[in-house]
Amino acid sequence: MSPPTGENRGRKVIRHLKLLSALAHTARGLTAEDLLHASGDKCSMRTVFRDLSDLQAAGFALASDDGRWSLDQGVRIHAPIEPDELLALVLAEQSIAAGGATAHAAPLATLRSKLLAAVTPQTRAYCDELRHSAVATAFAPNVGGALEPIASAIQDAIGREHVLAMTYETPGKPAARRFVEPYATWIANGRPYLVGFCRTANEVRTFALARVLAAEVLDEDYDIDPSFNVADYVGKGVGVYHGAVHEIVLVLAAEVAHLARERTLHRTQTVEPLMDGRALLRIQAAGLPEVAAWVASFGGNVRAVEPPELVEMVRTPRLTPCCAAGPLCRSRRAVRCAGGSPWTVPESTPWLRVLQMV
Repeated sequence: MSPPTGENRGRKVIRHLKLLSALAHTARGLTAEDLLHASGDKCSMRTVFRDLSDLQAAGFALASDDGRWSLDQGVRIHAPIEPDELLALVLAEQSIAAGGATAHAAPLATLRSKLLAAVTPQTRAYCDELRHSAVATAFAPNVGGALEPIASAIQDAIGREHVLAMTYETPGKPAARRFVEPYATWIANGRPYLVGFCRTANEVRTFALARVLAAEVLDEDYDIDPSFNVADYVGKGVGVYHGAVHEIVLVLAAEVAHLARERTLHRTQTVEPLMDGRALLRIQAAGLPEVAAWVASFGGNVRAVEPPELVEMVRTPRLTPCCAAGPLCRSRRAVRCAGGSPWTVPESTPWLRVLQMV
């Protein structure tokens, strides 16, 4: 198996730390069975050997002699813990918890407590003051408590590299059972997702944890595709949407042109100043629905130029009967308000304006 591609492995990282700790506290070395017990994880012997290989590839001085593994006792890392490092950890904890991913935030809280116990009382007091000077929040987060059992099962599957069987509910479709080789968890816009190879769809997919109704770790391991890189995968689209990559061109009115300089819609973004204070924004990305929603949120101050599919998405209303105000009939452009009679909206009216009128 190839070395990890950089993604956060959750339980796998914890297991690595446990193996290193066990090896650091023995003079005679440990057998693979000893290390299996020391990991405290329900993994296979094959996984233990994978972990040892990964640690060696990462530069740790591990050696095997007559079936016993040892760590070079001369290799030690002593680094002071700085207050701003603890503050960064606190903000990471708050950001993840704010999005409803409390199962992922809990280990960070435990780590923070352990680190605080290792610093001086003066540093602890200073860190406590810093905690009140910075805060992280998220808009419309998921319901965190309901996701904890799901997130725990997913992290278990990722750490042990075992196949995950889950019941997934796609909006507008009945819940279906899927078998997934989980690669990584992804926190996007404060919400947790799972990235993995879906055996049902036969491709890498992104799954919202809020739509996972049940998850079970199977007694079946898998090999991660060595060509897959999670950083490249998540960087391909705008938000969590994927699909074909397009050259996207937007024109921002002078009133909002500063946002093109202050925010990054995508890593490929380029900005060109135009006359009258406007700005031309170009990106190469997938995820047209996400871009269309962003454009429409400005009520006409951002105009889609390319591609034609994006222009059509912004121009044409795409409402469904789930709208709180009632169904919108696209064929007759009629809106039925709750408890009222239908009334007609001119065909030229942008769909964002229709929402505002409803």
